[in-house]
Amino acid sequence: MKIDDAQLYAVLAGILEGSGTARIRPRDPGSSEYDVGVTLELEDTHRGDSPDVVLWLSVAIKAPQLPVLKVTVPIPIEGEKAGIGAALEDLRKFEEREHFPFKLPMLVVGGEGSSARRHENIHAAVKVEIIQIPYRRVANPV
Repeated sequence: MKIDDAQLYAVLAGILEGSGTARIRPRDPGSSEYDVGVTLELEDTHRGDSPDVVLWLSVAIKAPQLPVLKVTVPIPIEGEKAGIGAALEDLRKFEEREHFPFKLPMLVVGGEGSSARRHENIHAAVKVEIIQIPYRRVANPV
C-alpha cells in the first residue's frame, strides 16, 4: 500500500524546499572569498513517473576567477508503506528511464583563445544509499 503521494509532496515541500548561501574563505589568504549557493526544490512526479517525488539539490560555486560551477543532483523519494523492498522497483525505473539526469560541471583550464562551453552525456557509476524512515517522522515534525 502506498502513502498518499500528494500529501507526501506537501509535507516534504514544507520541510525541504529552500535556499541558502555559504561564504567560503580559500586556503590561500591572498585569494578572494566567494559564495556557494545551495537550492533545494521538490518536483512532484507521481503522476506517471518514478519516484513519487524528486528533491533537486543544486550547488553553485561562484569563485571570482571562474565561471559559475553548478552541480544538480536528483534525490529520489518514494512513499511506500511496505518499505525498502517495495521501493526498489521505483529505483530501477528512476535509473532506466533517465528522466532526471545528474548535472556535473567539468572545468577545463587551458587552450588558446576565448572560453567555450559544450554539453556531453555520460554514464557514470552512482552508489545509492537507501534510507527508510517512518512516515510519522515527516508528518509530525518535532
